[in-house]
Amino acid sequence: MVPTAKIASAVEPGGPAVRWRRWLRRATLGVVALPIAALALVAVIDPYDTGRPVATGLRGTPADSPRFAHVSRARDPRYEAAIFGNSHVQLLSPDRLKAATGLQTVSLTVPGSGVREKEALLAWFMRHRRQAPALLVFGVDEFECHGGSGLLQTNPFPFWLYDTATAPYLAGLFNTRTVGAAAERITLAARGRLSRPDDGYWDYEAGRTWTPPALAASRPAGAAGPVPARFAGVERLGAMLSAVPETTRVVLVRPPVHLSRHPEPASSAARVDEACRKALHAVVGRRPGTVLLDYRDGDPAWAAAELFWDDSHYRRPVAERIERDIARFARPSG
Repeated sequence: MVPTAKIASAVEPGGPAVRWRRWLRRATLGVVALPIAALALVAVIDPYDTGRPVATGLRGTPADSPRFAHVSRARDPRYEAAIFGNSHVQLLSPDRLKAATGLQTVSLTVPGSGVREKEALLAWFMRHRRQAPALLVFGVDEFECHGGSGLLQTNPFPFWLYDTATAPYLAGLFNTRTVGAAAERITLAARGRLSRPDDGYWDYEAGRTWTPPALAASRPAGAAGPVPARFAGVERLGAMLSAVPETTRVVLVRPPVHLSRHPEPASSAARVDEACRKALHAVVGRRPGTVLLDYRDGDPAWAAAELFWDDSHYRRPVAERIERDIARFARPSG
């Protein structure tokens, strides 16, 4: 008699359904565990040299964008002074300021950045000082003088990288750019080519030949209307400075623009400009050891086209003048 074949039941141990569920559980575990393991590995490698989760003693980052590289250089304990702002103060040289003041200076400028970026960079820089810095320089421009209750921001910035909370930082690490930076950091470290971060100076004049800039034929008048009741950027700047130790000297720089960018006298734009100037002076008046260097005062000297690359970016001779003015205030006897 031919024996009857035994048909496996879906409920029997080892049946197809059981094996399928086991495979599905393992696959799900792998899908969840692999990214977590990868994230943990990237965090340990610390591609941008944040010193988190633990300081490994390995210094430097392959990142060249200041938005990412500043998180490394801002925690360097050598620096006693720092420059914050966008391309309007980018040409101020840490080396020349050091020669004039004797202070080790770092440039934490980020092209296209505004008030929120300054706030994040300042908080990170202060968090990593063993003692109060001697000097802080802030470029102030249309980002502070944007009227209303909202902050002006025009470009993306990795705020997660400077966040002291763990969750935003880890969430920010989870992207392909960061994985690539981690791999590059390990490769450079293995080859002995991972260098200590520099002073952050980015000379936009390097490799360029000056040509006369195209300038507007008339000065701006602005749209008619009431002067803003508040400038959120100035308010935020004041709050930032209130947390800086009083022993630290602070210089606010309203960098020069070509005279064609200065508002037409008695115009709506001029009234807004003057209101922002007063708001900045109020911030200065509330904090000892603070000064406003204002180069948007209508001085006819700013009509010289040879001083500018374009209507809002000056050349090295202007940067050197600003540096001398900063140094006069920054010196202990200033």
